[in-house]
Amino acid sequence: FDGLAAAFRDPDVLGAVERLKPLGVAVAVIQWGGPGETRTVLPFTHLENARDAKAFGFRIGLIRRWMRASSTSIASAIGDATALIVNNGFDGQRLVIDVSGDGPDNGSADLDVTRMRARVAGITVNGLAIEAEDKSLHGYYRDNVIIGADSFVEPARGFEDFARALGIVGAVALFAEQQE
Repeated sequence: FDGLAAAFRDPDVLGAVERLKPLGVAVAVIQWGGPGETRTVLPFTHLENARDAKAFGFRIGLIRRWMRASSTSIASAIGDATALIVNNGFDGQRLVIDVSGDGPDNGSADLDVTRMRARVAGITVNGLAIEAEDKSLHGYYRDNVIIGADSFVEPARGFEDFARALGIVGAVALFAEQQE
């Protein structure tokens, strides 16, 4: 979670949050792995300004991984995040799931069906492919994970590059929300 916390201190992300005034953005953080292993580690929080974003980043920095996944179920992550978005108390103009992971889906759920359910719910899915072991993972994410007209993939060259890539994902996703 260190990279995610660092992204919420990134000047581009803070600037993007500031540009969303007066509405702001609601953000939640989930940890996921295999089917049934998804946990909301920070519930939806309304960020109205850079100070809120920094505080959110501080809270993320306090989180520790609660499990080590036995599999990588991107389908479960998208499905559980879709349910979280659909059932939250915010009325967003743009609904986005940013999925980060270091491998292809090898869980039991059908990824294509789950992606289509997200699309039907009006949700865009972006990807952050952590290419620590698989240097072509961004292609897998492009072809099998992202969905929506404005969706995109940002590769991280490894875990050490995660904060940079996530900062770009966050700033682009927040900027795209401002344009709505």
